[in-house]
Amino acid sequence: MVAMSSVQKNEIELCLNKLASAPDGLQVIADVDGNRNAALAHVSGDKVVIRAQAPPGDHVVNVLFRRDTMRQFACAVVYRLHVPENCAEVLTEGFVQVCNGYRELGAVLEAPLSGCLQPGPHRFRFRLPAVLSSAKVVVSVGGKESAIIPHHSDGTFEGDAIVNGSEATLLCTSPDGSVKPLLRWSVANRPTAATPLENFRDSVSVMSGTSGRSNSTVQGKSPRNRRVTAE
Repeated sequence: MVAMSSVQKNEIELCLNKLASAPDGLQVIADVDGNRNAALAHVSGDKVVIRAQAPPGDHVVNVLFRRDTMRQFACAVVYRLHVPENCAEVLTEGFVQVCNGYRELGAVLEAPLSGCLQPGPHRFRFRLPAVLSSAKVVVSVGGKESAIIPHHSDGTFEGDAIVNGSEATLLCTSPDGSVKPLLRWSVANRPTAATPLENFRDSVSVMSGTSGRSNSTVQGKSPRNRRVTAE
């Protein structure tokens, strides 16, 4: 059992070590009680990072892997998650919708993580493998290109885009010309959605260098059945 006493909200982050023997192209997905919108997972270097969000009560977090897109995902890790009734902050929007291209290209999203964005300007920040540093990445709103997300010297793609309508999609055009959707957010003007930037300037010269996330992390070998308590 792992107690996460520093967590003050119903969202946790787990970090698993990836073995050196793990195949290249390893892909991961996760869910909470079968709901994939309640979890976000990716492979980052020698780590597998899983974020999960659940309402108060007892839940099961499933982590599934596959070697490549030709195979089916298979469950490899199961966590039992408890969120106390007196949790200080209860998030309800879940996470962004992940497309197959996100896993196939080995992308790592840093922001925004929420599945729903309020209309307005938002900052998008994520990473792609170094071989894709010349890829064109855009935010598409209503089927039209809203903004190009530029690549920076620190290896990130980061930029601001104004979202509206009902949906925003992050698209990547790789050097071979293929276009892949990576991530999709719903857009809605409700208080539980991620809020837009307060001091928006349409310039890539003003960018934050950190993700602003400070969730607790659990590290270790791939456990079969763990209990995690958010207190």
